[in-house]
Amino acid sequence: MQKGNYNKIVNNLIKKGILKNSNDICSIDSIAVKIFMSLTPAEHNYLIYHRDLQKIRDVYLKYGDWNKIFDEDYNVDDILDMAEPFMDYVEEVYNVNIEDANHLKELTGITKLTIKELNKIIITSRHTKYLNDIYIAIEDGAKYKDLLKIEPKDYGLPEKWTGQITKDKKSAIMFVIHSEFSLDACNNLLLYPSLREIANYLEAPLSFIIDCFKKY
Repeated sequence: MQKGNYNKIVNNLIKKGILKNSNDICSIDSIAVKIFMSLTPAEHNYLIYHRDLQKIRDVYLKYGDWNKIFDEDYNVDDILDMAEPFMDYVEEVYNVNIEDANHLKELTGITKLTIKELNKIIITSRHTKYLNDIYIAIEDGAKYKDLLKIEPKDYGLPEKWTGQITKDKKSAIMFVIHSEFSLDACNNLLLYPSLREIANYLEAPLSFIIDCFKKY
């Protein structure tokens, strides 16, 4: 499965003085407002990812039992929010790519979640990783044609999926563009670029950018 491309994000956060090194943990809650406002969506996502990864790692290293993660203050919805770091850490511990929910259950011995819930965690993890890499690509200067080359199948996702905020490659790109460019605020043209300017910047059809604005 495709792994998240976080190296450049980490370097940017170190340059901004938010992280000391790649292993540093930054509390989202303690970041000064001015610094918080300077974060890009990809940087914000990474800080949450790294914080949650450390939480999961700490619990597992303390107990050596994956079920203990669900004994903490977490429920299934919380774990879905942490699905990407959870799956990354499981794959790191066992040095494998998780194939499906049965494989995850067999490796970890998790008994507190059903196969359906485990499968939801897997899909959510893959979906989150896919979206995050689209964010990173846009912030790295990628154009619309480049975003189309980021394939869901490389993240273990089918051509179409359910249970997530997006359902396929097109809707995923639309969602990230909407979020990245704060399209909800584009009516205020003094502060935000127009839809046409965004389309020109991304070298995307204006009709596609308009759909991003309408659908999300």
